[in-house]
Amino acid sequence: MKEIIIKDREAGQRLDKFLKKYLDGASAGFLYKMLRKKNITLNGRKATGRESLLKGDLVKLFLSDETILGFQKKADGPKLSDHVRLEFLYEDADIVAVHKPAGMLSQPGTGRGAVLGDYLLAELLSKGSIKEEDLRAFRPSPLNRLDRNTSGIVLCGKSLKGAQYLSGIIRDKSLIKEYRVLVDGKLDIKTRVITYFIKDAAANRVKLYGHRVPGSDRMETEFRTLMSNEGASLLAARLITGKTHQIRAQLAYLGHPVLGDPKYGREVRNRELRKKEQIQRQMLHAYRVTFPKTTGPFSYLSGKTVTDPLPEDFQRLVRDLKLKG
Repeated sequence: MKEIIIKDREAGQRLDKFLKKYLDGASAGFLYKMLRKKNITLNGRKATGRESLLKGDLVKLFLSDETILGFQKKADGPKLSDHVRLEFLYEDADIVAVHKPAGMLSQPGTGRGAVLGDYLLAELLSKGSIKEEDLRAFRPSPLNRLDRNTSGIVLCGKSLKGAQYLSGIIRDKSLIKEYRVLVDGKLDIKTRVITYFIKDAAANRVKLYGHRVPGSDRMETEFRTLMSNEGASLLAARLITGKTHQIRAQLAYLGHPVLGDPKYGREVRNRELRKKEQIQRQMLHAYRVTFPKTTGPFSYLSGKTVTDPLPEDFQRLVRDLKLKG
């Protein structure tokens, strides 16, 4: 027999979802059968599996140790070939804001190489914030995505309720996300730019239009010039919508592509930056997030701002370009 006391990071999910993670080798049919036969109980009572778990709830598995182990795949942390230390910008019991360096993948499925979620788990495990056994019930992970060669803030759920909260404010666009971006040429701007786009999945890029066309979707970004000269400009960009390649594509549409951008930028200028400045990526950085005003369990985050200072390559290029403003 096994007794499991639900921890804060596991609370909020349905019992059947929890059981499927804890006994990840068992079929749904087996789990529901055990619930019907009271071989799995919740707080000493028969359960259907639809109950929402609370911190401190007691789940009992009246199964042999051999049966439990037989239904459990190994719960372990990531196996990493390198030892990149992930920088935490903010952390509490439920969420973590981390700095994603350029070159690191935000989530699996977007290419090969290091994945942010693996480094997140490695860092949490090394700090003792979580244990490998905890990964059976909930696996902390990133909730927003940045392009591989964009640096900056990524928000991660450390608990289930933290992940649900972050997913909600990202989905309803109440989380304010501000970027810093270096663009080609002098651009004096302080306005919202609205365009319409169609994604070319095969080419992994978007085509923009100044008006709605069949099959298109809307993009909206607020741009503001911070510094500039005749050759380049530093902008603040605030996302109103959050679409694929939004900032990069809109700036190219305006005739001022992001410096270093291999997809939408100017190859001659990018080649010059690689040679003279050793710039190997687009100069786009997720600089700041501001949490919405709220009440309830996450009221302590109400209006809170988290900032990720510009990385060294970005700062160096701003200095070398001798921007004014």
